[in-house]
Amino acid sequence: MANFFGRRREALWRVEQYRGQRSVEVQATQLEGNGVTKRSEQKRILAEWVEFLSGSTTGITDLNLVSQVPQELLDAVGGQHQLKSLAVKWGPYSDLNPLRSLKELRTLSLGGARAVKDLQPLASLHKLHTLVLDQPFSARNPEVIGQFQSLERLAFGNGHLGSDRTLEVADLEWIGRLTNLRALHLPGTRLPVEQLTTLAKLPNLVELGIPLRRVYRKTVFDLAPGNKAFAYLTREYEGLDAAWQSQARTSRRGPGSSVQA
Repeated sequence: MANFFGRRREALWRVEQYRGQRSVEVQATQLEGNGVTKRSEQKRILAEWVEFLSGSTTGITDLNLVSQVPQELLDAVGGQHQLKSLAVKWGPYSDLNPLRSLKELRTLSLGGARAVKDLQPLASLHKLHTLVLDQPFSARNPEVIGQFQSLERLAFGNGHLGSDRTLEVADLEWIGRLTNLRALHLPGTRLPVEQLTTLAKLPNLVELGIPLRRVYRKTVFDLAPGNKAFAYLTREYEGLDAAWQSQARTSRRGPGSSVQA
């Protein structure tokens, strides 16, 4: 999945490690690597983070949850109204309603969002310019994203390297409404080839990533002239062709052959 979050943050796993930092990573679960092996201690640390984040406003504006995020932790994050950037690595969370209160969010990344069914709570985040939704296999209303007129960067699909599950995107019209998009990544998706023209009409799009499926090839090359995003895809296809041809030549030579200058 595209990484639109380039800044380093300070990693914290105990609440007392927070001393007013504005940009932090929080590891509230999966603490075995930190020497916390007792289940009771792990539960206590998670409960402390939940109380801390839900109980009072902090100085954090850039929060990255770098371990599994249960629903109670996401609920607590909803208390941090000042957040401008939030990244969730993965988890069994399903309810996005706690995010409704994060009106200042500019960037949001929801990783491993397999259990999320309803994206409507995101509709109140009018200041978003970067959105990453990874593995939203159960989401029934992606068209909600089409309301984000300020959105400049979007990643939507299955970008997890350990998963080959395909996300079916039946309609691209909602993406066509995002006229300020500059970067769009749709990894691990299956798209309606006849609607790829919708993406070509995005007036500000310069960066496009889609699976290099054979069925898309002709349409991609037809749309490439005068379109930077699709022209880049043609080079990706050509690079893939070259790799296949090289592999075929090597296979014909046999395992004992070598390439000569």
